[in-house]
Amino acid sequence: MKDERGINYKFEDLIATLSDEDKDKVRKGLKPTSRDVAESLPIIRRKAVDMLEHYVTGPLTGGFKAQVAAVSRHAAVLYRHMLNDARAELLTKVRNFDPATLRDKDLKDYTWDELVLLRAWHYQELLRRIEFVPVISAGNEQKSGRWQEWTDPQRQQEHIEQFLEPFPELPKDNPWAVEHPLEPDPVPGGMIAMNPWSDTRTAPVEPGLSPWSDREHRPIAFLIVKSMLLTGFDAPIEQALYLDRPIQDAELLQAIARVNRPRTGKEEGRVVDYYGVLNNLAATLPAYKGNGPALSAVRRLSSEVPDLEAAAAEMQRFLDGLGITRLDTAEDVTGGLWALGDPATRADFDTKLGAFLGALERVLPHEAALKQIPSARQWAVLQRRVRRHYRDDTGGQFAMRAYGRKVRAMIADHLELPELTQVIAPVSLLAPDFDEVVGRIPEARESAAEQVQALRYHLEERLEQEDRPVYRTLSQELQEILDEFDGRWDEIKQRIGPLIDRARKAEQADPAVADLSPVEQRLYTKLSEQLAEQSAFDQLGQEFLRNLTVDLGSLISVHVNRASWSANESSLGDLRIAIWHRLRKAGLKPRERDPKPLRDLSNAIAGYAQQHASAFRARGRGQ
Repeated sequence: MKDERGINYKFEDLIATLSDEDKDKVRKGLKPTSRDVAESLPIIRRKAVDMLEHYVTGPLTGGFKAQVAAVSRHAAVLYRHMLNDARAELLTKVRNFDPATLRDKDLKDYTWDELVLLRAWHYQELLRRIEFVPVISAGNEQKSGRWQEWTDPQRQQEHIEQFLEPFPELPKDNPWAVEHPLEPDPVPGGMIAMNPWSDTRTAPVEPGLSPWSDREHRPIAFLIVKSMLLTGFDAPIEQALYLDRPIQDAELLQAIARVNRPRTGKEEGRVVDYYGVLNNLAATLPAYKGNGPALSAVRRLSSEVPDLEAAAAEMQRFLDGLGITRLDTAEDVTGGLWALGDPATRADFDTKLGAFLGALERVLPHEAALKQIPSARQWAVLQRRVRRHYRDDTGGQFAMRAYGRKVRAMIADHLELPELTQVIAPVSLLAPDFDEVVGRIPEARESAAEQVQALRYHLEERLEQEDRPVYRTLSQELQEILDEFDGRWDEIKQRIGPLIDRARKAEQADPAVADLSPVEQRLYTKLSEQLAEQSAFDQLGQEFLRNLTVDLGSLISVHVNRASWSANESSLGDLRIAIWHRLRKAGLKPRERDPKPLRDLSNAIAGYAQQHASAFRARGRGQ
């Protein structure tokens, strides 16, 4: 309260002429109850602004939703109106906000208002559309039809089902990469020009407006309740509970449990206490006194800060132990790349960084977390560089999906800086710009090492898919070069170039079969290499091999598309026999009267067909 002493003085002056007895009556009669305070419109309005700011900087960024527990049904309805007003006012500020003013500013130097505006600007399309819906029981007002939208059981069930649905879409992680279409903002009271979520259809969407504008229903982000849905309500998508009513014992624990239901990407639930319920757990949870597991479910956000700081310190100690003391320049990052050459060391790095980023996700947007963002950015850049160079991730790529959305929003732009991306070569040496990117790397060791890792990854991937002799030979020659010229990167670079050229040539289709399907081209190569490895067969012409390939491809496709096909020995045996007969019918016979070469060839082709059954199945279906 502002100027509490001044207000008290004026009140006493106002009742100064009354008797002492009357003064006591007036003082007692005017004393507001806690419910009076909780239902006060100005106070609800201020709390609604605070709730929306917390939601925009936290749960919304992860695609999660929230619940408000109000002191009364009347307060629940007031919260709907005040949240709508708070949203309208925030979007008015967003309309006049230029995010470019923050782009070069250090995150730890952001004011709270700047952080709120940046997140609201980032998520503005969704923020315009979210709905705040009371779910309350019916009372005396039912006769007049007041609050029917919020008390009708059928409408309540519809609202609950919509609340449990995920948001249709979230913006890109990187706020600087988002482009927002021009569209109207809500006005106080929650209405929007040409309200596109009313029960009637609106006019066609104007060119340049968001595709959202044609959707019939707004996604429900907030459920506002008095007592309903606090217990026995399973909502994994809910992450925040804004508590503004007295509550204790089992009801309190079950309310807290609402936000702790597990869901992908949800590290924790958050309870924001506006009523003082959590100030004294001994009073609000007397029945659970001494029950460690029950009480441990409730922790203050500030209590997570020491864990975050400990995780950051552990991460830094780990890097210091490897000699990685700085990551300010590209050269520093490259040094870290070499220090993390051992796979076991990289696994430890990933584990420790994961623990740090998980703690950071839980604490954001607390100011203590913002102070850790510079370190998070540097360590994420190192991880991206390391994973891409050593091709550790699935497909050799690097993805930020393991990071929480709040962390991704803080570091995504930094990971896409040109000075970082221009020296990261494509995963595949078959990429058209692979040589160009590697050529931009000035240091011989880094350039040659990138070629080595790309070739090694390419050969390992190909050998896993199909065991061609050319891949085995190239793998062996690569290892021989690395052993012979250990550490002499200029010479390694000079000798690895021809290996890369041969690896690329091995991917090119033989001109004789260029018009065949990809699966037939690979079968042609397999058949040619198998025959070349066996001296028992005469050299065959290209036309013969081409026709035999098409014939075998059709045979295999028919077999693997049968309902009875499976990868068991019985199905494979049937396929081997069918291939053997087809080879014999085509006139393929060993020079000697030895059945073994033809049997071995049949087994090899059948094994190849089993390994690539899905491709042959698609061929048989004309896909």
